[in-house]
Amino acid sequence: MLIAVVGAGALGTIYAQRLASTGKVDVCFVVRDLARAPRRLKTQLAYPHSPEASFHDAPASYLEIPAEADVVMVTVRVDQLDDALLDRLAVGGPPHRCIVTLTPLLPGLLARAREKLGARLIVGMPGVAGYEPDSSREGDKAHERHVRYWTPRSSPTVIEARPPGDPHAPIALQLVALFHDAGLPVVTAKDAAGLNVATTLAFFPLLLALRTSGTIDALLADGPLLKLALEATKESRALAKGYGELAGFASLILSFAGPFTVRTGIKLARSRAPEAIVFLNRHFGDERDVQHLSMMREVNALAEARKKRLDALARLAARCGI
Repeated sequence: MLIAVVGAGALGTIYAQRLASTGKVDVCFVVRDLARAPRRLKTQLAYPHSPEASFHDAPASYLEIPAEADVVMVTVRVDQLDDALLDRLAVGGPPHRCIVTLTPLLPGLLARAREKLGARLIVGMPGVAGYEPDSSREGDKAHERHVRYWTPRSSPTVIEARPPGDPHAPIALQLVALFHDAGLPVVTAKDAAGLNVATTLAFFPLLLALRTSGTIDALLADGPLLKLALEATKESRALAKGYGELAGFASLILSFAGPFTVRTGIKLARSRAPEAIVFLNRHFGDERDVQHLSMMREVNALAEARKKRLDALARLAARCGI
């Protein structure tokens, strides 16, 4: 089996190296610029702490998806999963090819993906959290990816289940087995798409607030912003109803409904897993505005279609400048 990982950031790096480490599958990257493609990878478990890892040769990188790829795993940002990329994903490959999306999907993007990819689309949700301790890619480090990561117990990778007799089911089952072999917690779910949509909607205001503040500590220190973010979260959770259940970790985090309980929860997280705070600051505090703008447009269109008011989210978006 050949797995092509579209995107060579932290998320793509973790999945690529762990799957390749099984020795049971060939893995490659699909990137936009070969001059910036990784040549050496180092992935290191943060929880539980693992000994210092060493760099290993990275899988080969290509500008296009190899024709023989059996599975294509999409690990890019929301704004990068545009119609042009969907069109590229839709063509070529063997009839049994599966395209697994680990990108957050809102209803509009999900509908376009289903239209263009058809039965090949398998919706997923990532079950790893990771970041690059030194994300500078200058000089000798230009082709290195060093990623620290962990696999939260409450958040396994989710792969959309396929019914028996589905021509893509055998490949999907092989992929799940490979995840087990790689030591990556994984579950299958019939309504992975609904889980993805509902969780993405529910979390969006908090991620937007973190982008506005820049860091967790700055958000907690800004009482009005935190209060506004929680008000917007109530709106987004109401909008998410009817699409699916929230992922387990999302229900846990969003159960902290007020500023005091949020601060208590972050204090607890900092004491038990301090690197998780680093991950949140790096991954969401530094996210590009173009991704949030893309998601905000989808959320507004969804609210308009369902005749829902998002007054708090609109004020939050204004503070973020989108």
